[in-house]
Amino acid sequence: MEITTPVYKPISPLIIYFKMKIKIIAILLFGIFIHSCDKDDEAKIDSEGPEMNLIKPNPDSTYFSLTNLPVVVNITENDQLHSMAVKISRDKDSSIVFSKHTHLHYQSYLYETSMLLPVVEDSLELFTIELLATDHAGNSNSKTINVRVKNN
Repeated sequence: MEITTPVYKPISPLIIYFKMKIKIIAILLFGIFIHSCDKDDEAKIDSEGPEMNLIKPNPDSTYFSLTNLPVVVNITENDQLHSMAVKISRDKDSSIVFSKHTHLHYQSYLYETSMLLPVVEDSLELFTIELLATDHAGNSNSKTINVRVKNN
């Protein structure tokens, strides 16, 4: 019984050279393709903050204790929103009666909520509603309004 070993033909150095060149060219073309996509994204620099349209409540409107205060705000952004916050505080003692922070990834967002207004100690008290919206570029916009709350 005779043992034979397979005979391998040596690969020409020229073939190895061309295979290596093809790999390098492919990597360079891929890099150029990726870099050209990045340049398009860098050309769009967002410097505008989100726009806020407060639908409810109307500024300086009057509500009664133990009724619902509606808060409806439409927020639009030319790129992408990042977050929005609503804070309602009592002016008399600066106590916060409502606070909500929301993380977003939209170009447009309609925020709707309502809160039960607390009993006021005086016949009429002022409450401040603060709205803040921020986009992913760090631009922000805020809006502040006051409403009056009366005892029933």
